[in-house]
Amino acid sequence: MQDFTIRVLLVDDERADSILTREIFAEIKWAAFAMDWTDTFEKGLESILRQLHDVYLIDYRLGGRDGLELLRSAVAEGCMAPMILLTGLDDHEVDMEAMKAGAMDYLVKGELTPALLERSIRYSLERKRVENLLRKNRSELFARHEEMKQLFEHLEAKNRELLAARETIKNNREFYEAQGLRLAGEKN
Repeated sequence: MQDFTIRVLLVDDERADSILTREIFAEIKWAAFAMDWTDTFEKGLESILRQLHDVYLIDYRLGGRDGLELLRSAVAEGCMAPMILLTGLDDHEVDMEAMKAGAMDYLVKGELTPALLERSIRYSLERKRVENLLRKNRSELFARHEEMKQLFEHLEAKNRELLAARETIKNNREFYEAQGLRLAGEKN
C-alpha cells in the first residue's frame, strides 16, 4: 500500500452511485483514497477548477448536461489532473468522444470493480504525470531553442562586424600600399 492519500472528486447526480463508489474505494488496498462528491455540472466544474483533487471521476449524465461537456470545459480552463468518464452504458461512440475531450479512461459503472477502478486511476495518474513531464520538457526545450537562436543571431552579427573590419583593413592596406606607405607595425 502506498503511504499517501489520493484525493478524488466524483461528479455524479446520483447519490446512490456516490455511495457505491465510496464502497468500492474502501476495498482498494493499493492506496488510501479521500473521495469528495458533488452532484451538478456547475459545482463539479467549480470544484475541478479549484484543482484540489488528484483525479476526477465524471458521470456521463449530469442532469440536463453531460460529462463530455464538463470534460471539455475543464480542459479548456486548464485542468491538468486526470479525468475519467463514468457511464451506465457501454457506448463506443461516447467512449471515443470522451477520449477526444481529454478523458484518461472510460468506465462502465455496472462493470466497475475495485481492481478496475484502482488500475484506471493508477494508470491515469501515471499517464498524466508523464504527459506533464513531456509538456515541461517541451517548454524547456523551446526556451533553450530560443536562447540558441538569439545566440546564433548574435554570433552572425559579430561575424558580419568582423568581416566588415577585415574588409576595412584590406582597403586601408591597399590604399597605403598605393601611396607607398606601410601600416604601423608592418616590416618591409
